[in-house]
Parts: sequence; C-alpha cells; structure tokens
Amino acid sequence: MQYTIPHAFREIALHMSSAPALGQIRLGSVHTQSWRVYWDQCCAFAKALHAYSLPHGSRIGILGSNRSEWLVANLGSILAGHVPFGIYPTSSAEQIAYLLQHSEAKVLVVESDAFRSQVGGRPSGLHVVQIEPVQEPAGPACVSWATFLQTGTSIPGSHLQAAMDAQKPGDLATLVYTSGTTANPKAVMLSHHNLLWTTHTAMEMSFRLEAQDVVLSYLPLSHIAEQINSLYGPILSGAQVVFAESLSQLPQALGLVRPTFFIGVPRVWEKIQNKITFQVQQAPIWKRKLFALAQKIGQQEAVLYQAGQPTSLLFSLMERLVYGKVKRSLGLDRCRLPVTGAAPIRQDTLQFFLGLNLPLYEIYGMSECTGPTTVSVPGIYKPGYAGKPIPGTEVQIASDGEVLMRGPHVCMGYLYDTDSFPLDEDGWLHSGDLGSLDAEGFLCIEGRKKNLIITAGGENISPEMIESQVSKIPGIEHAVVIGDQRKHLSLLITLDVEMARVQAGQRGSKANSRLELAHCPILYAYFEAEIQHINAGLARVQTLKRFCILDAGFCEAEGELTPTQKIKRPIIEQHYKKEIQLLYG
Repeated sequence: MQYTIPHAFREIALHMSSAPALGQIRLGSVHTQSWRVYWDQCCAFAKALHAYSLPHGSRIGILGSNRSEWLVANLGSILAGHVPFGIYPTSSAEQIAYLLQHSEAKVLVVESDAFRSQVGGRPSGLHVVQIEPVQEPAGPACVSWATFLQTGTSIPGSHLQAAMDAQKPGDLATLVYTSGTTANPKAVMLSHHNLLWTTHTAMEMSFRLEAQDVVLSYLPLSHIAEQINSLYGPILSGAQVVFAESLSQLPQALGLVRPTFFIGVPRVWEKIQNKITFQVQQAPIWKRKLFALAQKIGQQEAVLYQAGQPTSLLFSLMERLVYGKVKRSLGLDRCRLPVTGAAPIRQDTLQFFLGLNLPLYEIYGMSECTGPTTVSVPGIYKPGYAGKPIPGTEVQIASDGEVLMRGPHVCMGYLYDTDSFPLDEDGWLHSGDLGSLDAEGFLCIEGRKKNLIITAGGENISPEMIESQVSKIPGIEHAVVIGDQRKHLSLLITLDVEMARVQAGQRGSKANSRLELAHCPILYAYFEAEIQHINAGLARVQTLKRFCILDAGFCEAEGELTPTQKIKRPIIEQHYKKEIQLLYG
C-alpha cells in the first residue's frame, strides 16, 4: 500500500463512476449521489481552498452532524494538501475555541447557524464556511457553501493535480482529537499510510467491505472508528455510505437502510437489548418461553453457525421462528458483521445477542493506532474477548498489566506535544488499558490504569468489573463506583427509566417519573437486594457498602459522557460532590 488517499479515492471514483457512493435519509427515503459526483465535489472543495492561498498543510476544522458535506470537506482538504480535523457536534463553546486555537485552523466548516453560534467571535485569520443557508447573524461572519465552492472555479485542474501528486504516504493526512476524558484533548497525527494500511489490513481480516455493501453512518465523524467506517473503508472498497438523520432516528434508519455492515458502541447495543427485553416481558407466556429457549440454543450454537460449522435442526427452527424475525424487525437481517467497539461492553449484552444468532464482533483500539488493533471475525471469536491482532501488528502485556501495541498503524505522535506521546524506546505504544492475552492470543480488556481506585487501606481496585456487574441489573443505566482514598466503596446509579418503571411496578410501586423512581423505597430495596447478591461474589475490599440513585441521567452535553458514551469520572465526581459526601457521612 504505497499510495496516498487522493490516489486511492481517484481510483475508486473512476472505477465506480456511476454507482451510488453516498446516501442521505430525508423524509423516509434515501437520496443518493454517485462516486463521480462525490469526487467532483471534493475536487471543487479542494480548488476553493487553493483559491484562498492557504499555506500548505493548513488545518481545516469541520463542525456538524453526519452528512455528505462533512466527507467532502474532509477529503477535499486532503486532496488540496491540507489537514482536516473534526469537532464533536456536542462540543461546548470553550472546547471549540480550544481546538481552533490549538490546531491553528485556517478554515472552519460549520453545518448551520446553531453550530456557528457556538464558535463565538471569529478567531484571527479564520475563514468560516456554512453548509446550510444563513438565517441568523449570531456567531462569526461566514460565506455560504455554494459561494465558497464557486471561488475555486478559476483554479486549473493541473494545479490541483500537482498538489495531489506531491503528497507522500508518510505525510500527515488528518488530525483526530481524542475525547479528553481527563485533560485537554490530544491531536493525534495520522499519515496517509497509517489510514490506508490499517483500513486495508483490517478489511482483509474482517470487514471485507465490497462494492455492494452498505454502511450506516451515525456515530460522530470526529471519531476514528466512524472515519474508518464512512471515509476510508468505502474509498478502498466502493461500499455505499448512508447517513442517518440523527442518532434519535437510528431505529428508523436501520429499518430503511438494512446495512450489511454496522458498528454500534456498547450503549447502542444495550438500548436495543433493553427494548427487546421489555417487549418480551410484555408478551404472552408461550412467547416468553419460546424466546428463552431460542436464547439458550443460540448461545450454544451461534458461534458454530457463524464459523460455517454444522448446527442442530432445533437451531435452524429457531432461526425461522425467532432469530430471523428479530433481525428483520431491527433492520439487521442483511448485516454480515455487527461490530461493537469504542468502549467496553457488558458480558450479558454479548450473550444476549449471541442468543439471537447475532454475535457482536468486538474491535479494540484507539485513535493513536488508527482505530483497530485487535478484531473479531467469524471463526476468530470469543465472547468477552476483543479478538486477535490485525496481521502485521504486535500486542503484548506489560508487567503491570498494561496493553502495549506496535506496528504500522501506530500514529505519528501528538501535534505540538511530543513529550506526552506514550511510545517507548522499543516502539511500543502504551495504551493505558489493562488486559490479558489467553493461550490462543485473544485479548481481554480489563479496565483502565488511570481508573484504578486506591482505597484508604491501600487496596488497588479496578471499578469497571464491578460496574459491569451492577449495570446488568434491570432498571440501571449507568453505575459509577466511588472510593478513591476512602475507607470503602460506594456507588452512584442512574436509571433506565422505562425498565426501572417496570421493575418498580412489578413490586407494587406506582412511581412513574424519573424523580419519583429515584426516591422510591420499593425500587431502592430491589436494587439493594441485587447489589448484595453481587457483593456475595466479590472480595471483601471490592464490596459496595452504600449507593445513591440519582434523579438525573448522565449527559454528554454536560461533559459527563464522551461522544461514544464512556463515563467521564472526574466530571461526574465533581457534579455529584454533595451526593458522594452523603454516602460517606
């Protein structure tokens, strides 16, 4: 793979010229555009950047939801020899200001008035381009998308061709900012080779995207996983990308698009699991018994089926009576590879979908290694394990349990911050994750080094394992273990309101709202009994002594969750100081 992103993109655009490349869902139907149109739009964007006479390698920010213009701005910037970076749509004004200042951005593409209003005043030397029509003057002045593209019409094609030909595989292609769970985000520098080699290698091992494939784009495009899914995988395979209208419309988008490849963060899979579980609980007893039998059979034989090995007649019957119907209702009946990644997933969720003949193939990695390091595929799959290293890479476990990785997927470092890049003298990237490798080479992720709780008694405790068990309790959405420098462990709980309402109602409570449920003694007693059952299987120092049911859910807008729905412990502990103090009062 000795070519660059412009080379790869041009090759697929010429080969697939009239085939659909991008699709946008509007009012219940998919509106598509061809690879040729996609390529031409990216070239038009690149020419417009040349018309602005920006220094080579200028940083181009993109702030908005998943749509074709996001991809055009990203790839168009690369064609022009500049360096794009995405900004999470949920970013605060302060976070946006930091990224624009740190990156020294020259151009910012915003989706709409609402996003532009988050930018504040125009930073010095920044050009702002707005995709949707300007309705309100709030925020910095800008030019429209159409006007911006028009500025490049006088730039000759040879000028753009020269810019593309000058690029080399080792050149910086894009920046991916980390989510910054504990400090300011880092700007991960990824080369053309990082992106193309990693995408190609991972696809050869697992994704195997082809021209007839359809992927659904809904995770933030600022995240490396969605960029591999929506940007670089398709330009190497010719697969079509369809953009969901919004995350809230994901169920409808799945039913309409019926993707053949789908990435879900754990929270997405957990919500689907909760929805199915709730529906089953409301069904007649014979349907509940049939579903329970299907789950048992699936958990025993689905791995065999996915690996192409013989299964029983009963499994085939369940496929017809249960599995197929559930997958069709979810819009996943065509999905060859349902994937989970970006955060740890609960074991019970993996088992639940295995029991529907829908194994969730775990991928583990990080922005610093261009996304995937280990992947699971049919035939290379163990529930609870994140698969094996992609060919050409190495994974090993340090003496303190930290996961280390090495290979061509490791990035170029952090922009303006070489000292904090966790690469040792032997070329091993230190992940910050704790894990283990089994005898067959499967990786199991066991927690974060920085998340270790050190109690007042000096015990080191990884909270993720305990939180995972508590989160299995029906009615609980998130669980956060507290206990650093304290005499015992306690717990903050947020509610899955719909399921909590069912559990409380089954026990005679009339509590209905989130606030009522949070203060319901019947629900509290139910959780207390379940937590005591979990405590019975834990070491004494790991047991939970007290807990608090919060009357609000954790919110990404408040900084309590990352865009991939991982909890931000320092912020949660700051926001709920009062509740934590009461737990230790």
